[in-house]
Amino acid sequence: MRADGDSSIGLGHIMRLRSLAIYLNNLAEIIFVTKCNNLPVINSLLAENIIVISLESDISIQKEIDLLINLNPDCVILDGYEFVTYYQNVLKKNKLKIISIDDDFNSHYESDIVINHAPDVNPGKYSKEDYTKLLLGLDYLIINPVFLNCDIKNKIPLSISVNFGGADSGNLTLKYLKYLIESDIFKKINVITGSANVHSDSINEFIANMNSGIEINHFHSISQTELAEIFCKSEFVLCPSSSVAYESLASKCIVISGISADNQINIYKGLSDLNLIIKCGDFNSIPENEFKSIVKNSILNSEFKNQILDNILSKFTVNPVQNYRKLISEFLGIN
Repeated sequence: MRADGDSSIGLGHIMRLRSLAIYLNNLAEIIFVTKCNNLPVINSLLAENIIVISLESDISIQKEIDLLINLNPDCVILDGYEFVTYYQNVLKKNKLKIISIDDDFNSHYESDIVINHAPDVNPGKYSKEDYTKLLLGLDYLIINPVFLNCDIKNKIPLSISVNFGGADSGNLTLKYLKYLIESDIFKKINVITGSANVHSDSINEFIANMNSGIEINHFHSISQTELAEIFCKSEFVLCPSSSVAYESLASKCIVISGISADNQINIYKGLSDLNLIIKCGDFNSIPENEFKSIVKNSILNSEFKNQILDNILSKFTVNPVQNYRKLISEFLGIN
């Protein structure tokens, strides 16, 4: 597996492949090759019995590809925007099987399989080889299985979790925490920041000086298991249309979502078209009053909330663990 992550690009690519590695536990030996030097992330991989090979940040593309070839793997799984046609082409010339995880159609694909778990993706958008198989939509969802066992009866009314991913370089977390407090709707707010987030101190300082009467908790650099426990008790989640949105929806939360980065556009459109989220548009530019109005009008509308929840319960029914174990077994010829 090959992916990177840091405080600039976030940790989504790595965490997505980590989830896939968990699905394949005891099916294959997983070697994770990465430039990421985030210790909590590396430890989370090691905890799943994944072998980690760390790359220097300035390693050349050719040396990197040579390393992958010399490992002589049965398959290489790529997740990231830098693994474009040339990268795949060299691997294919060396007789390696390739799976690419994609969300933005950013190159011509020579991979054997391309997976994009955004809803309602148009296969016509892909430039690919004739042999390349496209696996598209929620049937190919990749999230950590700890989010799959939530009981809706455990939800705390008017509780919301705020999670803008592992990095949140623009500190949207603090901006929208203020908006939620000022909206005066929620009784409990859980703020979640990832290990690559450099703003946790400013968030702690803000919460310490806040006397709103709302219970506010800040959880920094927590495990996926701990995050799942929080989501399972949250009625709502405010997050971008990234893997966090999928984790929230699988946890049976009503999700208030928008776009914080361009690579989220396809997921946002798909979730919006299926009426699975409360739509906020672009988190970087939506006016404060418009955001507060959307949240208030949606949350106080019981019929609207119930319809979204019904949609979530009907769409998130696939067991990704069984799905991917079968898929990879057949692809690699494992009995």
